[in-house]
Amino acid sequence: MKLNPLPSTANRDARILIATRSIRAFVDGIAYVVLPAFLLHLGFSGTRIGMVITASLLGSALLTLGTGFTAHRFAPTTLLAASSWLMIASGIAFGLSTTFILLLIVAAIGTMNPSAGDVSPFLPLEQSLVSETVTDSQRTHMFATYNLAGSLVGSIGALCAGIPIVIASLLGASDQSGRQGSFVFYGIAGFALLLLYSRLSTAAIPR
Repeated sequence: MKLNPLPSTANRDARILIATRSIRAFVDGIAYVVLPAFLLHLGFSGTRIGMVITASLLGSALLTLGTGFTAHRFAPTTLLAASSWLMIASGIAFGLSTTFILLLIVAAIGTMNPSAGDVSPFLPLEQSLVSETVTDSQRTHMFATYNLAGSLVGSIGALCAGIPIVIASLLGASDQSGRQGSFVFYGIAGFALLLLYSRLSTAAIPR
């Protein structure tokens, strides 16, 4: 018997949203593990590391709240595309920055999420679309699958956090270069999200 975790009425948009949730969870899992070590090897004190992580969590929370208050004025796909570009900028800027002030600013206004959960404007926007991808009776099933994908793939991402460092070592680069590469990879993942969001059908937009 073929195993299909998606509800029987799930459409193509459901698969796209599961894919985008999984991509975000994977790179979030890597960033969650790499970020403290990256900041520590820059020579930051425990206080400064805490400030960067707090700025990231607080900034993501405020951005998510702001999205909730203004999302009704725009198409969800437009906001998802804008969030993807912000993710791209956040990852690349974090990977190329080494000064405390720059990292603090990027953490505060970007989408970097140094926590095990999903704290970003992507989540409420995707959830508003997920509810439209199945019939009413299968929404609970769909949301369960959506959340399971995020948790499971996020864990896999955390397990893979050391791979960029291994690659850097094989290339003769420093471990810190591998950590920086992790954030650049985070940013590059935003391009995959842009492509997938562009393939969402108009049927996915809540009425």
